[in-house]
Amino acid sequence: MRLAGGLRARGSVAGAHVTGLSGRLTVALQGMRRRAPAEAASRRVALDRATSGYLVGTRARIEHLAALHELLSPARTVSRGYAIVWTGDGKRVRTDAAGVCAGDELSLELRDGRIQVEVSG
Repeated sequence: MRLAGGLRARGSVAGAHVTGLSGRLTVALQGMRRRAPAEAASRRVALDRATSGYLVGTRARIEHLAALHELLSPARTVSRGYAIVWTGDGKRVRTDAAGVCAGDELSLELRDGRIQVEVSG
């Protein structure tokens, strides 16, 4: 009988403890539900700022690379009066005279088109 009474008493204490925890969890959950919209809005603003900053930086980098590409473009070199010398088959660019022999065919890319030439000496 004492054992049954002790177990009942402990069960009541445990039940009261669980009820108390349940109440605390309910209050905490209600608080989280109240704060959730404001926290979501705050995080959305932070994400928008971060994304915008990333896009601005990326756009600037792309614009810089595009300007660099234009500056270093072979077409720009040709437009300034230089020529690009290709092998006769037009597949490789020649950069030195040592690799060219008499009788070799070359293609010269000029401002207004290409011409075929044969090395004479």
